Amino acid sequence: MSAFRAEFFRPMHIAQGGKDKTTSQKTTGKSPRGGCNGCKTTSSRRNSDKANAAVDPSQNCAVHAIIEADVLYFDVFDTMPRVGKVKSCWVNRPDGEHPTTSTVKLVFFTHAAAQQLIDEASNWIINGTRPYCTWDRNCIGPEDSVGKSRVLRITGHKDFVNYEALGAYFSVKLRYQTQKVGTVYFGATGINQVDWYFASYSNQAQIACMALERERPDVEGNAEGVRVEFRPDPCDPSEEV
Repeated sequence: MSAFRAEFFRPMHIAQGGKDKTTSQKTTGKSPRGGCNGCKTTSSRRNSDKANAAVDPSQNCAVHAIIEADVLYFDVFDTMPRVGKVKSCWVNRPDGEHPTTSTVKLVFFTHAAAQQLIDEASNWIINGTRPYCTWDRNCIGPEDSVGKSRVLRITGHKDFVNYEALGAYFSVKLRYQTQKVGTVYFGATGINQVDWYFASYSNQAQIACMALERERPDVEGNAEGVRVEFRPDPCDPSEEV
């Protein structure tokens, strides 16, 4: 049998690094979900971005929130109403120009989810304040969400499948932010399983999945292989988490 040779993965136009505030939290898991087969390439994502320039506002899936508090990604996801699966999220924390205000951009896969968040914004309390939510001026259209999630379940040897090692690996492959990392189990046989809650599917969970499946595939002969699966987004009320 020939020795297994991993394929090196470095997506173009993805900046290295990426600092994040991550909270470790134990979770329990349900049945496995599929891997990242069929993920968009960098070029197809650029084409999709260009198409968004022509999106009708009635189909906008992007929400802009102003929060009079210092918030982290964990704060946003931990308090936000469950209105739908999140495609991407960006948090701008207070700075010298806006010392007490954070801004958040949330993009959902459907217009209905974005509309529901705006409708329910009065019930959203984050760090003691209610966000002011409105439509983001850069319209982003809906996208099929089947087989897509910002949450990855990763199973493999404990030397690699742990917060420190995975975090270091992701930092080389992509710029990312994390809501939290959940431990499903630490196996007595040396196999660990964790759920990694990225802030975004687009360019984060999506790219992380592609990198792991290409460089550390779960195939015979690869002792360093990992199994990677998409898991339900807890923001989606239709999913059991």
